Amino acid sequence: MTNDRPLFEFQPLKPCTLLGSVCYGVGMRTTVLLAVACVALAVSCRRQDIRTVVIAVPGMKNEKCAALITEALQRTQAVAPDRIKVDLEKRTVTASYDSLQRNVKNLEYCIADAGFAANEIPANAEAVKALPPECR
Repeated sequence: MTNDRPLFEFQPLKPCTLLGSVCYGVGMRTTVLLAVACVALAVSCRRQDIRTVVIAVPGMKNEKCAALITEALQRTQAVAPDRIKVDLEKRTVTASYDSLQRNVKNLEYCIADAGFAANEIPANAEAVKALPPECR
């Protein structure tokens, strides 16, 4: 005895609407659950992730050098002016930044482009030439 009936039967999809969107083959309960999940995700998304980093700047010799480095970091959108601390004795810069906009390497390259080596990133040679004599 053979069975001529197929293993799976495909039925046409029935449209349902919720909030102006069209979902095919999904019941109203599932659609509402999906909508609630999407709203929960949108509310819980991070808008900022503030992190703090200490960057070694061996070429930072005085206040003028510190001011140039601070200005360079302030030009990035991820670092607020009040979140930059300079330690001339240790020759370090501590910066709090939004890691969703920038990362540590971006900050290091920002300092290098200002003419100073930052951690393992060498200073930009052209920027070094443009530094004031007291910072070279």
